[in-house]
Amino acid sequence: TAASLNPELSGQVVKNGRLPETALKTIEGVKDSKGRPAKFLAEVADEFELLLKDFKAHFGVDLPLNDTYRDYDRQVKAKAEHGKKAAPPGSSKHGWGLAFDFDTSGQFYDSPYYQWLYVNAPKRGFWNPPWAQMGGSNEEAWHFEAIGADKYIAIFANVEQGPPIPVEAD
Repeated sequence: TAASLNPELSGQVVKNGRLPETALKTIEGVKDSKGRPAKFLAEVADEFELLLKDFKAHFGVDLPLNDTYRDYDRQVKAKAEHGKKAAPPGSSKHGWGLAFDFDTSGQFYDSPYYQWLYVNAPKRGFWNPPWAQMGGSNEEAWHFEAIGADKYIAIFANVEQGPPIPVEAD
């Protein structure tokens, strides 16, 4: 059973990479580099949209997305293709609709997009977590996720503890 800030999920079993469409919000008019619509857990989607607007206001272009919500089958493919650089299927923050990857154009941490996002994404509830930062255990300059993502995941895992509780970012 899922507990969420989204009342439509009450009573549903929700698993990583298998979120029902009612749990996700499609960002209007935004697609990733493969033409897939950008999707996020509904609870964090509005802040992501504001981040996109901030980015466009600063750079004059849309943030080049490579990935957002990743269903289970795509997680399996990502693991096969990227090995250590991809989370084990069923454990990805993308599978909860809580992460996005963007195109660094091969510049990684020197990318002006990365440098701007590193400073400004936290204002909208997203960050490049320590493990993904330069010198982290699995450097991924392109990966940003919701601050407090583990709290959102815990809502789905701790369903026996009663009604949904609001989650605040750290």
